[in-house]
Amino acid sequence: MKTQLKKIAAATALAVAAALPAAPARAAEENPLGGLYLFIWTLASPEGASILALDADVWQFLIDTMVPFMTPYGPGLRKMALTKAPTLKPVAQAPSAAPRTISTGYSQVISFGDSMSDTGNMYKVTSDIAGWGLPLAPNYAGRFSNGPVVLEIMSNTLQLPLLNYAFGGGQSSYEGLVPVFALQIGLLKQVDDYMGNLGLLKSADAKALYVIWTGPDDYYEGSNIWLSSTTTGVTNNVKTAMTKLYKRGARNFFVPLMPDLSITPSATSHEKIQGGYIDIARKRSGELATSMTAMLKAFAKQYPLARIRTFDTYTYSQQQYAQAKADGYNVAEACYKPPFMGLPGPVCATPDSYLFWDENHPTAAGSKVIGDAFATAAAGAALPSK
Repeated sequence: MKTQLKKIAAATALAVAAALPAAPARAAEENPLGGLYLFIWTLASPEGASILALDADVWQFLIDTMVPFMTPYGPGLRKMALTKAPTLKPVAQAPSAAPRTISTGYSQVISFGDSMSDTGNMYKVTSDIAGWGLPLAPNYAGRFSNGPVVLEIMSNTLQLPLLNYAFGGGQSSYEGLVPVFALQIGLLKQVDDYMGNLGLLKSADAKALYVIWTGPDDYYEGSNIWLSSTTTGVTNNVKTAMTKLYKRGARNFFVPLMPDLSITPSATSHEKIQGGYIDIARKRSGELATSMTAMLKAFAKQYPLARIRTFDTYTYSQQQYAQAKADGYNVAEACYKPPFMGLPGPVCATPDSYLFWDENHPTAAGSKVIGDAFATAAAGAALPSK
């Protein structure tokens, strides 16, 4: 009976896969079956994953059959599928020495976001549940890079402690890109966790700089990048997060725009399978830049006691891409090429000559450039409140 159930589950997964478009990912180029499964994975729900995970044999059979490179991680992933997302309780990270420093009146940096900013939150959650943490080596110390990430560079330059709630895969909502319950830690949950950790009576630190940097993982889910409604959703969720923080006492906000997703190696891989992807990624990225800028200007006028700062990461990423290419850096390929992001994989010999560490995230060298620019913007003039 159990063997028959395994076959039914596998056949169902394959039938769904056959009805869906080809997976727009590098894995699909190298392993069509695995790519189809990974596409289903991005469309699946935590509820669906938890049902499959009820039977350990069925769960492992599906992983062994469709994504054998994940076989060693199957039991741990099953635990994540069956475990509710915990409350994040990060510890503030003291600033390291920096070659350039900027003085401000801020007391600390408190940040929310995704894998571009995560300094080990996903690693701790997955380690606590599964006994191994994502991202694994050769990623650096639980970061999706080969060194410190952008917000660490920014905080070091500002010489401020960093209290970081950013979580890998986090979307702008309460949800996460990876459809297992334990990893459903999006922006709004991160903000709720922060406020919950304050307790009922304590206000948010009015002298802190609150950083919100999010968006990519909303577009990476399913066919969301083809939908303009995704842009509206991200903008509204960021406004909701800012409003919650403001009403709790936060006053200083730094909300950088999302980079141009079309310049990543991931976009190039998607384009090979689904024509027009690069154009739509550029369109959505620019669309979000416009939408977010309008929202931030309106927020500054609606809440005149708030001091809002932003940074045009969309345009800046295009400029830095062009400059790096002209200077001879490899901007077309990822240095580290795992079978699935966060897993072990081969690494190039000269990471500092690459703009991208993996298909979506910058190398430590790239992060330093962005982090320094963020620090300057965070110390600059706020948006007008009148």
